[in-house]
Amino acid sequence: MKNQYKSFFHKWKEQKKERKLEKLCMEYDVKKVQVDVETVLKNIKSILFLRDDNKIGDMVISTYMYHEIKKQAPYICIDVLAGTNSCKVLEGSPDVNNVHIVDYKDETGKESLIKELKANNYDIVVDFADVMSMRTLEIISKIEAKVNVGFCRGEYKLFDVSFTEKELDVHITERYSQFIEYIGLSKSNVIEYHYYGKEVYDLTLFEKGKKSIVINLFGASKHRTFSGKSAVNLMKLLLEKNNVSIIVLTPKKYQDFVDKIIRKVSNGDVKAVLTTEITDVFGIIKRADVVISPDTSIVHIANLYKKPLVALYRQSCAAKCWGPIYKHDKILIAPGKTDDINAISMRDVVFATDDFEMHGRATNLATTNKSI
Repeated sequence: MKNQYKSFFHKWKEQKKERKLEKLCMEYDVKKVQVDVETVLKNIKSILFLRDDNKIGDMVISTYMYHEIKKQAPYICIDVLAGTNSCKVLEGSPDVNNVHIVDYKDETGKESLIKELKANNYDIVVDFADVMSMRTLEIISKIEAKVNVGFCRGEYKLFDVSFTEKELDVHITERYSQFIEYIGLSKSNVIEYHYYGKEVYDLTLFEKGKKSIVINLFGASKHRTFSGKSAVNLMKLLLEKNNVSIIVLTPKKYQDFVDKIIRKVSNGDVKAVLTTEITDVFGIIKRADVVISPDTSIVHIANLYKKPLVALYRQSCAAKCWGPIYKHDKILIAPGKTDDINAISMRDVVFATDDFEMHGRATNLATTNKSI
């Protein structure tokens, strides 16, 4: 009886949630003023990009698009709606005019920000998210830009332009290139990311005469995160080589986990670096010889600096859309239907790092932090 009650209560809550969402959708999914899209495209003065999901990696990739638009059309005002963490990727960027920061926990601040954005009277608002959220629908509705652009948004009345499913089956940078062409500019033949902010690092991390391998163990889920066993195995195999120094990027909440791994490896050539915020990793990755990481923002930061990279993915489709952009990077996919990076042989990861040495791509290819 108790389980039946729980099941009934769960279904009731889900139905209530669906009714609420349906009501909100009816309220916000309305384009109040219809405009001639072609007329707006001929005279674009301002664009607001929604990157309010607070995803660091997505923001790093987006810098390619901001840079290309600003380079070709410096008269266009480029504003970005960012999260409290992702905004740091754009610090000091000459490619972006204004970064507006939203904290969805602060309802009063959110409403004040929406009023400010509406007053800017944007020509175009762009939403690049794969999945439409109700809060995004609300923001776009209340900003009331002349033209709203999205991906796979054909079912929504609020959007004037919706790129089709075809544009989703490509690397994310292709979507951005398609938008650049859509607004009458030329896409670049070379995809590059850009960062202009702080690059803090400790010189003692990098030992002269040793190859520095930076490892990120953590992804967005346990299936995209190295297990303790895999991490220990990987580090022991790497340390079998001569002149190798390992630097482990360590978010504060995983400090104990990393410390236990290092004790098991029991070697002074493994160092944990506490990373309290994302900007802590830029300087370290810039000076790395090789980067190893599962599917996460670290992959894109490594690409920003053109670093030799071994990237581990659960599925090939994720690598196709969100993987590294350089042909020399090594992408390892979990075998069969395991759907877990820990099913990848750690020996294969080590072999991939060896391949960089064989092809002469192992050390410090970065040029400058101002434009890569």
